[in-house]
This record gives sequence, structure tokens and C-alpha cells, in this order.
Amino acid sequence: MRIRPLTLIVLQLCAACAFVRSAASAPRATAGAARGELIVKFRRSATRAVAALQRVGRTRVVDERLLTEQVRVVRLADDSDATMQRALATLRARADVIYAEPNRLRRAYLQPNDELYWLQWNLRAVEAERAWDITVGSSDIVVAVVDSGIKHGHPDLAGRLVPGYDFVANDLTSGDGDGWDPNPDDPSRSIYHGTHVAGIIAASAHNGRGVAGIDWRCMIQPVRVLGTLRSGTDADVAAGIRWAAGLPVKNVPPNPTPARVINLSLGNPNSSTTLTDAVRAAIERGVIVIAAAGNDGISTDNIYPANIPGVITVGALEHSGRRAAYSNWGRAVDVMAPGGNIKQWLPDCDQSQHGDLCRAGVVSTMFIYGQDGGYAYQALDGTSQATPLVSGIVSLMLSVNRALTPRDALLVLRGSTDSRAQCPEGCGSGLIRADAAVRNARSSSSQSVGPGSTVPGATTTVYGGCSAGGGGGSGDAMPLGWLLLAVALGLRASSRSSARGAGAGPGPCRCSDTSSGCARSGRCRPSDSSCGAADGTGGRCGA
Repeated sequence: MRIRPLTLIVLQLCAACAFVRSAASAPRATAGAARGELIVKFRRSATRAVAALQRVGRTRVVDERLLTEQVRVVRLADDSDATMQRALATLRARADVIYAEPNRLRRAYLQPNDELYWLQWNLRAVEAERAWDITVGSSDIVVAVVDSGIKHGHPDLAGRLVPGYDFVANDLTSGDGDGWDPNPDDPSRSIYHGTHVAGIIAASAHNGRGVAGIDWRCMIQPVRVLGTLRSGTDADVAAGIRWAAGLPVKNVPPNPTPARVINLSLGNPNSSTTLTDAVRAAIERGVIVIAAAGNDGISTDNIYPANIPGVITVGALEHSGRRAAYSNWGRAVDVMAPGGNIKQWLPDCDQSQHGDLCRAGVVSTMFIYGQDGGYAYQALDGTSQATPLVSGIVSLMLSVNRALTPRDALLVLRGSTDSRAQCPEGCGSGLIRADAAVRNARSSSSQSVGPGSTVPGATTTVYGGCSAGGGGGSGDAMPLGWLLLAVALGLRASSRSSARGAGAGPGPCRCSDTSSGCARSGRCRPSDSSCGAADGTGGRCGA
């Protein structure tokens, strides 16, 4: 078979990319270890065997201590990585050595002292403590909770709210009778929903009180769009989304602190052009929109805003790790997060002492009318509780990488999951991992995630911008490697385009515009059944 010049260029570039990335991302054998220290286990007691290190490492053994009769810790006078690696290589080749390894360092993960933290199984399920070891967030990031409003004054939300707005227009369901106004703390019994959602994202952590939010520093913007009946119109919700994103809304003052993330723990069947246009406008402005899959136990195919292209859609898992029976599922679902099930009880929780807090729901901030002061904590369940956990993880991601676009966030999230948490009905790429998401966000950029590439440290491979779940991994990318790969794939795409003009079949969908699903060019459309999720995350797309 004759290799065409263009194909040869692509192969050379891909080979160069692979070499650069491999060389750059290979971790040092002794990274994260005590300098100069090795642990060696011998097959039999061999007190004098470690003397060989003096010759192999070209240095002296300055200290030696016994862990067991067979295991010794040795410290080298020369603690350079090169010397340690030479010593390791030689020891591992010895017939009388079972293993030799660096004496690695372990750190305590940051754990908050909030009194109810021990009940927050949802945070442990997503490895929050490992994420906090990297970042606890930034007050520069604003997350808009477009919901029922948030009760000001809750002690666990003190100092965490920026000015919001009330977009409930109907006087009969607004609770205050004055339509749109700048007070999202209107007296409505439905306000508990938004208050609970806000606490999952940003309840003040490590203050010895209540619960911990996933993000310890981000700011919350209350945008009230749901009234006393826990419902709101498409017009009100669309206005709230636009205002939260910093877009103009007629007769409403500009938002002084536009959000980078919008949480939508709401939805219903049937599409709406008004709602879709608002979401797309927010995404085009660079706002990351995250929506609940819904609690009907059905497919998300007709659930909105969950099914709007470009939205990150979240389903719910029970304490056991299974999909909650109430959680919607399907192609639009990107990731799963703990939503709980209050019909179940947490193991090892004394119900006589803690009451309903022992239910296997998600414990968060609450406002209960008629109760002392109203400020409380309660366990609730639903995709409404799963979604803000992902919104908080995204705000942590932004704290380490301000340049993340909505598409970047989608790819990083889908590539930062425990793929074991799957369901046959369709649960996206699985249970979100906060630690992996933060690490991957730190090494991701709009330029570094390209067609045909793998998100660094991710479980998702990106085919032409569409993603398909895969196995786990970790590591950092080398920018030059990504650049070479992008050039190579660009040349290949050009070649395929020419071939298609000569009668070849359709290639993979590029999904270059998340606001419109799959790419508008070619024959791939958001409605194609072969395109997978409506936002183009289902893999390769057909004609």
C-alpha cells in the first residue's frame, strides 16, 4: 500500500506529539517521596545487603533503620533523583530483593470541623477532601442559584451572598404581590428549596457549625424565578438566566456581579424556544449552565432545560451508588452525583438522637417557617440536590483555571468520573469525582482539548469534540504535544473533507459549537439519533 505524503506528515506529527507528551508527562520515580529515602524488603534477613547501595548509587548510606526483620529504610547521602533511581533499578534487579520503593510522603486531606459534616456522605462520595487538598475555591467566582430565592440571614450562608433579583411576575404566586423586584428573599414558604440548594454549593465550611458546602469561598447569587407553588413561567426563568449571566433584561438594572456558573435545579417536559434562547445566550457569553435531569424516573429526551444543547445535565445516585429510582436518565445526562433517598436510612446513625438527619438524603441549609428562628438543617433528596454539588465542583474548577469555557467544563466533568457508577438506562459517564475534576481543569484549556485528543487525566476520549466514556487515568499534558496533535488532526480533517467530496461517507461530528449541539456544517444535526446526547457528547455522529 502506498502512503500518501499528507498521511506521512500526519503520522510524523502524531508520533512527535506522542513522544513529547510521553516525555513531558512521565512522573519522576521518586516524586512525592522523602528525599534520599528508600524502603527495601529482602527475601531473608540480610542486614549487610544494603551496603550495595554505596556502590550502586555512588554514595554512602548515612542512615538505616529496621521496620521488620526483612524490611529496611535506608537514607542516602546523595538524595538526587538520579542517584535514587540508579539505586532502585539495581536493587529491583537483585534476586534477594522482593521490592524496593521510594519512601513516599502522605498528607492528611483537609477535613472541615462542621458539626454535621459526618452526615455529608455525598461529599465523601465525590472525594471532596482530595479536591480541597488542591483548592477550597475563590471568592471571585459567582454561582447563580436560579431557583425559589435564598433566605438571607442563615448563619451558614452569612457573608456568602451577592445581590440578587426576584423575577416572579405573577402577583398571586409571588408571595409579595409586587412582581419583579430587587429582593429575592421574599416571604414565600417555597424559599426553602433555593436555600437548601445554596448550602450544598457554598455553606460556610470549617466554622464549627452546621454543614460544609463543596466550595468554601465562592459567592452565591440568589435569582428568584419560582414562586409560592414552587413553579415559575418560562418567561420568568429566561429573564432570570439572562440577568444572572450579565445580559440585559428590559426595565431591570444591570447585574453588578454576573455569574460564571448558573445552577438550574428545575425543569419540566416540553421544549421552549424562549428558555432555549436564554440558555444559549448565557453559554455564548461563557457562562457554564448546569441543570437537573429531573425526578420523574423517565428519559430526559423531553425534559427542559436538561435537554437544551450545551447544558451540563446531572442525574442522581442513592447512597448505595445506584441510580435513584426517581432520577431521570438518558442521552442528555452528562454525569451523576449523589442525590440521596430519604426513604432510606444512613447506617451507623442513631435515629433516636439525630432523627430525620439520619435519612439517606442530602443534608443542607434550610429555612422552616414556625420553627425557632427558622434557620435549620434538613435532609432532602432529588436531582435538585445532585445538581448543586456539580455546580460547586465547577466553581472549584474555575478557581484553578479561570479560562475554562462551557465546552471545557463539559469535557473535563465527563472525563473526571468513576465509570463504575453507570446504569443501563443512561447515566452519562458516571459518578463525578471532585478531585479529578479539579486536577483536570487545572491542566485543561480551550486550546489543549482538541478533536481526537484525550482530556488530561480523564476517563473520556474526545472524538471530534464528541465524547465517549472510557477507562481512568491521570497525568498532565504538554502544550507542545497538544499543538502538534491539533495540527495533525487539522490536516487529517482537511484530507477527509476532500475525500468526502469525492464520494466518501460522512466522518465524525465535530461538535465545534456546544450551543447548537453538533456542528451545523455537514450532515450532522442535533436531532440525529446517532449523535447521542443533544449536546453532542454521545460519540461519533452519522449522516
